Parts: sequence; structure tokens; C-alpha cells
Amino acid sequence: MSCPDCFTGSIHLNAEPTGTILNLYGRQTYVANPPTGTDPKGIVIIIPDAFGLPFPNNQLLADTYAREGPFKVLLPDFMDSTPAPLWMMHTFSNVLATETIWDWVTKPYHIAWAVYGFLPFVLRHNYNKSMPKVTDYFSQVRAAEPNLPIGAAGFCWGGQHTIYFAHGMRDSKTGKLYADACFTAHPSNIKMPGDIENVTRNLSIAAAGKDKVMTIDQSHQAEAILRELTAKTGVPTEVLYYKDAGHGFAVRADPSDKQQDKHMKVCAEQAVRWFQNRFAEWKPGQ
Repeated sequence: MSCPDCFTGSIHLNAEPTGTILNLYGRQTYVANPPTGTDPKGIVIIIPDAFGLPFPNNQLLADTYAREGPFKVLLPDFMDSTPAPLWMMHTFSNVLATETIWDWVTKPYHIAWAVYGFLPFVLRHNYNKSMPKVTDYFSQVRAAEPNLPIGAAGFCWGGQHTIYFAHGMRDSKTGKLYADACFTAHPSNIKMPGDIENVTRNLSIAAAGKDKVMTIDQSHQAEAILRELTAKTGVPTEVLYYKDAGHGFAVRADPSDKQQDKHMKVCAEQAVRWFQNRFAEWKPGQ
């Protein structure tokens, strides 16, 4: 279940996104391409947090993957232009504030606004409604780009979809995998241990030590399950820990905080490295 931490964090205004927004495969999509003259090693499709395509943090992360991969990176609008509004970050920060008397006096007001923003998002974008949109998009990309591997990068809300792809989900019409490589950071709405026990494909998890959504104990449990999978089958898996990071750190960390910024950058390096390694192993037709 989503929690207040899913809607808090920092908006990154310290850089300008360099990609473009196009209508691709029936959805508005932020497209970040590799540096000029560089062929992509694969395609990474970001299944974002609740703030979706318009969120500059998500666009800047797509730029980073495209530049460092190098990959072609797609950030689709899986929320049909109804992502969580950015004002919810300020609202939930106020909901969680407890330092002054004024924080407590104004709390009912902020809680009312939080409910006003939270409930529509949850009702519109639960897994049963969103996953068909996600799988359809991945199928269309696969059909259009048969000679490139496809990676799924899921954050918070998008993490559940990515972990389900790591179950080995295949297109019922073509029999092909939706995703050849799977990476997620601080996923939300995960059922433990079942969702991890069902993993059969490669999966990299960035776990936050102070995450209240996927707790550190659950992350350790996931690591033990995945380690056993790798030992039995050779399927690559990993869980890397960011001890002092909180939920959302890979996308919504405060770049002015040195420690948060470091965690965010190292997590991006984890994802890029994972996709590079998995794409190098890929064979067409899997």
C-alpha cells in the first residue's frame, strides 16, 4: 500500500531535461537518446513513481541513463495525464511535520488536501488497471525494436510492475518476454514474500535502509530468496543497500544534501551497470 513517503521528496530544478516528448505507441513519451553518434546498447523503459512523466526528476533520470548507458530511454505516460500532482509533495511534508504548535494546528487542513490528492490517484492507478497499459506498451516496443534488448526500470509505484516482469511474464500473443532486464528501486505495493518468491528472471533491487514501504527486514528477506534462486539456477540477481536512504531516494532525493545526492547517483550507477551487463548477455528471440 502506498504511504506518505511515496509522495514526499525534492523537485529537481538544478538542471534542464534534454529529451523530447513524443507520441509513441499510443502514449505521450519522454524520449532520451544516447549522445550523438552513439548506438544504444538497448532500450530502457521507465515505469515511474506516482508523479509520472511530467515530473522533472523522472525526465532527468532518463537523461542520465541515456547518457551513461548508452541507452535509448522511454518514459511513457502510463497514467493518462493524471499522475499525482506535484503540490502533494508540499502537502505530505506538512502532514508529517510535528516540530511546532503551528504544525499541529494546521495538520487537519493538510490531511484533507492529502486525501483529496491521494484517493483519486489510488483509485485510477491500481495495479489491475495499470498493468495492461504497461504490458501493451512493452509489447509494442518489442515489435518495433526486435534487435534491441528491453529493460524495465521501476520506481515506487512502478516497482511492482517491474518485479512482476521478473516473474518471467510473457506476451500471450508472441510468447516473448516483456522485459529482458529488470531493475527496481524502493518498490511499493509488494507482497512479501510471495512477489519475490515468484521471481524467475534477473532482478536488481536498490533497497533503502530507512524505507517504511519495503522495510529493511523485507529487503533482507528478498535478498535471501533471490540468493537462493541464483544459487539454484544461475539467474543474476542482487539487492544493494543504501543504509541511510529513505523511500523515494533514487528519484526524489535532495541534491543539495551531499549524502542524499550521493545515494541517488550511486543508485543510478547501479541501474546503468545492471542494464549494461544484462543487455550484453541478451540474444534476440528470447
